[in-house]
Amino acid sequence: MCSLLPSVPRLTSAVGSAKTAMGFVMRHAVTLASAVALLLLSLTFGAIGLGAGNVAAAPKIGANSCQGQDACTGLTAHVGNSSCNGFQACLNGSRNVGDGSCNGDEACAFNSGTVGDASCNDNFSCFSDNGSVGDGSCIGGGACREKNGDVGDTSCNGQQACFSKSRPVGDGSCIGHGVCQQGRAAVGNHSCSGFFACYQSTGAIGNNACIGFQECAVNSGTVGDGSCDGYWDCNGNTGDIGQGSCRDRFACFFNAGRVGSDSCNGEKACSNNSGAVGKESCNGFQACENNSGNIGNRQCNGVQVCKDNTANIP
Repeated sequence: MCSLLPSVPRLTSAVGSAKTAMGFVMRHAVTLASAVALLLLSLTFGAIGLGAGNVAAAPKIGANSCQGQDACTGLTAHVGNSSCNGFQACLNGSRNVGDGSCNGDEACAFNSGTVGDASCNDNFSCFSDNGSVGDGSCIGGGACREKNGDVGDTSCNGQQACFSKSRPVGDGSCIGHGVCQQGRAAVGNHSCSGFFACYQSTGAIGNNACIGFQECAVNSGTVGDGSCDGYWDCNGNTGDIGQGSCRDRFACFFNAGRVGSDSCNGEKACSNNSGAVGKESCNGFQACENNSGNIGNRQCNGVQVCKDNTANIP
């Protein structure tokens, strides 16, 4: 018995160590369990919140809308009244549609831009469009098909008026057949009206500009406010044009020179010109036609005054 007494303290010590270890494990087990519980709660409430968001974002369809085969199949946005009617009219659309819009076969199919009221009406009018459309715009077959810029109110109206057009269009602009088709520059307000007026234009166009038959077709220069107003005035132009310039038939037809403000007004005034023209210059019938010299301000005004000129006139 005496030989066993020395081992009692060691046994007591071992038991104490075991209890300490067990307490450590239990404390950490409780902490881990709490963390897991919190994670499960957060996931649960997150799922509930996500579900609520989905419900709130569910498409709302107005009266007399989405009529036609697959008219609104795959739609993820709201539709107003009397809209999205026709074969696949708003198929896979992802932006809201106003009242009386997107009516026609595939009118707004695959559209990803918001559409205002009374817009995008006709077959393929806003098919695969990537920009917003204002009120009363993009009316006509393929009017804004595959467009890649925003359009204001009452704009891009006509067959393929803004087909494959990039960059923004202001209010009341791009009116006519193919008028801004494949254009690659911004258009201001009340500009580009007429048959193919700004067809394939790559130069920025200001307000109240490029009004008439093929006015700025294939133009690559910037056009100021109130310029190129006539008949083929700035067709094929490559030079930058100031405000109130190039107004009359063929005024700046295939012009290649920079034109200042209030210049080159008159029939063929600067047609085929290649020189720089200052302000208030070259006004009159054929005033600077075929000119190749640089002309300063308030020069060469009159009938054929500087026609075929090659000298610089300061």
